[in-house]
Amino acid sequence: MSISVNEDGKAETVPGKPGTEPKKLALYDDDGYRYEYKVEETEVLWDSSIVGEDDQLGLDEVYESKTNSYLITNTYKGFEQEPGSLTVKKYLNLPTAKVGEETTVLGYPTVKFELYRNYKTGMDNGEPIYAYTTPQKVSERTWSAGSIKELYEQQKNDSQVREPWQLEHSITFDNLEIHAPNGAPYEYEVREIAKDGSTVLLGDYDTWAAIGDLNREDVQVDENKALDTGTSIQAKVSGIKIKESGDDGTAGGDTREADATFLNQRKGEGRETITIKGTKTWSDFNDAFNTRPDPEIFKSMLTLSRSATGMTSENVKENLYEITVDTGVEDGGAGSSGTADSWNYTITATGSDAETLGELARYAPNGREWKYTLEEDLGVVDQSYQSSGKVNGGSPDVDNIITMSKLANSNQTSVQYRKNWRNAEDTSLNVNLIPGEFQVTFKLQVATASDASAEWRNADEFFAENKYAVPESIKKAYKPVLEGTLSDTKVWDKANAVLLPTYVCVDSAEGVTPETKKYVKLKYRYIETEISYKGDGEEEFKPIANVQLVPESDGKRYHYEYYYPEEQQQSPFFENSAPYNNMPSSTIHTITNRWKTTSLQIEKKWEQDADNAYSTRPKNSSGQWSVAFVIQYTTKDNPEEKDWENLPYYSNGKTGAYIVTVTGANNSKLGLKTVKNLPTVSLDTDSFGQPIQYRAIELNPRINGKLWNEGLWVDTDDESLAEYMVENNGEYHTAYTAEYQHSYSPEVQSDKTTVTNTMDVTSVKADKKWIGNKPDSNIVTLQLQYLKSRDGDTETWSHLLPMDQFGWMERLIKLELNLSVSFLAGQLSGKIFPSALLAAIFQTKLKKQSIVLWKWSREMVRTILRLGK
Repeated sequence: MSISVNEDGKAETVPGKPGTEPKKLALYDDDGYRYEYKVEETEVLWDSSIVGEDDQLGLDEVYESKTNSYLITNTYKGFEQEPGSLTVKKYLNLPTAKVGEETTVLGYPTVKFELYRNYKTGMDNGEPIYAYTTPQKVSERTWSAGSIKELYEQQKNDSQVREPWQLEHSITFDNLEIHAPNGAPYEYEVREIAKDGSTVLLGDYDTWAAIGDLNREDVQVDENKALDTGTSIQAKVSGIKIKESGDDGTAGGDTREADATFLNQRKGEGRETITIKGTKTWSDFNDAFNTRPDPEIFKSMLTLSRSATGMTSENVKENLYEITVDTGVEDGGAGSSGTADSWNYTITATGSDAETLGELARYAPNGREWKYTLEEDLGVVDQSYQSSGKVNGGSPDVDNIITMSKLANSNQTSVQYRKNWRNAEDTSLNVNLIPGEFQVTFKLQVATASDASAEWRNADEFFAENKYAVPESIKKAYKPVLEGTLSDTKVWDKANAVLLPTYVCVDSAEGVTPETKKYVKLKYRYIETEISYKGDGEEEFKPIANVQLVPESDGKRYHYEYYYPEEQQQSPFFENSAPYNNMPSSTIHTITNRWKTTSLQIEKKWEQDADNAYSTRPKNSSGQWSVAFVIQYTTKDNPEEKDWENLPYYSNGKTGAYIVTVTGANNSKLGLKTVKNLPTVSLDTDSFGQPIQYRAIELNPRINGKLWNEGLWVDTDDESLAEYMVENNGEYHTAYTAEYQHSYSPEVQSDKTTVTNTMDVTSVKADKKWIGNKPDSNIVTLQLQYLKSRDGDTETWSHLLPMDQFGWMERLIKLELNLSVSFLAGQLSGKIFPSALLAAIFQTKLKKQSIVLWKWSREMVRTILRLGK
């Protein structure tokens, strides 16, 4: 029997000897004993076309064999041979230049080798065509720039070496397998790497490579010169077969005979050069202020430099390149700056670097790619622009053109202004209390920044005097106007930004050359000039304040004073401002108006309710008593009741009454609240400019049980504020009578309303008569109860609190009535009954004669007090 492997790599078993007919094997011998068979592998015949005639190997050198019954398993274990090695000889001619009599090395490259291998196989996609496997990378070695420099320094110091920049070095790959699993010898390929990832290693270097151990002259011939393939491979040597170390009589390592030889030398001619292109953008209002330099001057302000890994950064010599500028306008040539806001420039090489080694080379002497930088030095005009300074370029495109980052220059500064409304105390203003729309006018002023005492001038006058071609955007910024209601945060809280020139050229007369231009840096401020007002229903704004800027004595600050436009008297609407610095600490000019405002103090008192012992005061969700008030105002000197109106409150396009609440602890007798931000002077058309008085009117709790919210109240079809308002000596919350005291104090700008709620009380008397004999004891205990609840015919009674807690009189008890917590859903004689009345226990001593306590009948020991609304 024989086993062979067909073209598809599958094993075939053939019984008997090759070339004979298969014969069945006997199962038993002549004596009836069963045969025991085993399969033994004795020899493997390698394909001589793959392995070679002289390279036949023993099976045990390649595979580890195991036999299990009739199954033979061969496992590849590698070859029981010593591993081989491969040595590369490297010649490197360092780039040099003559500096006087000395030869100077210009750079030290980095050399990198990668080792690949493949082997010959007897099939290709199942076809019996002898082919090679895809090369697989097995190792890599790098000869670093540092090691190369170190070897050069050694040779330089060796007097026996005439040309120390010509280096020779060997690199050995060890522990390499010699045979593939099919017995074929591995064929190794040495590749010298031109580009490691994105890093170019040997740009503008010629490379020669050949198999074997060659001297410098033999390898550096045309037939060994590598061609530029445009890949990451600089050069390669293929088809190297190795043997076990020592087979050739060497010991391996650097002394081993080389398997391949490489030589590198920088190109003398034909080096790649690049072209640089870029865009110059001007943000200078289209050169309206004559600050842009002439294109020829601009070119002289550019410096080109370059750097590369392992190389010292250097400026490119100016005589090795030229710059052309396209301004984008017909008159943009020499002598005219033109007006286009984008200039395109191009930098090209002007000569060969064979002598100077300085033209626009793509690669540095060490083979790395130059990275170019363009730096702008605006010189005499550098102060007039905020320049991006330096811009860099990346790798060149397929046409060897490097596009630089955009080189931008700006002669623009941002100035912002904003309006702030405050109260007389310089704290937040309740803008919802001031009606109508306001219009505030500002003015832009300018001065020379370098002179702290420079005169401030109106910007429109300054720019007109110098006859600049001022763009419309700046003209609109001369006298901006903000307009809206005080609650419109989009108008007043917004920082309104304006772009203005940082510098201007003040010498624009004929005969002034670009080199003699005089540039002046400017500073800006916004000041307020006028405030106007338009009431609801009015069509036009009317001035309510002329704003005058008054310098402070220190010359560094100023403040605003506000006057009536017609009478030129102090404005009743606004306080004079605090001092401003001539230049704000930030670019936002925030101008604050302080309204003349007053306050209203609301004082709330509780009387005769035993410190809320029966929870008769309205209560909020926090468990405190809470009372709501509506704020009213009048402009009459001696107002009658009809002269008072609810103070309007403006919010989200709605107008209604202004509600505030006063709260206090459950048992406290006093509550205070100060309502601030109330205008002192009316803006109403019929009472414009008249002083205002304020008062507060108490509101009964709402019938639906909802709490009063502070702020806006708008009457609805279901509820009107008037039905809740409590008049003087009117009823409050069933159980109280309200009493008002109002005072007006214009001198201290503070009004006051005091509201005292006094519990309603009554006297309950009873006659005690004796029928029959009078008992010996003069002491009779009487108990006063109240009807707490009624459910049909079922009544629930409760006791009042002890006398000594409140100090009630013995002979006359003031029983506190009309104390409502909630109401029964029912009526009796048209009256609504409260579900809870006062409770107390009263004891007294009756002496000598009967004392009237309360009226009762002979059969009753308690009395129901029917209480109506």
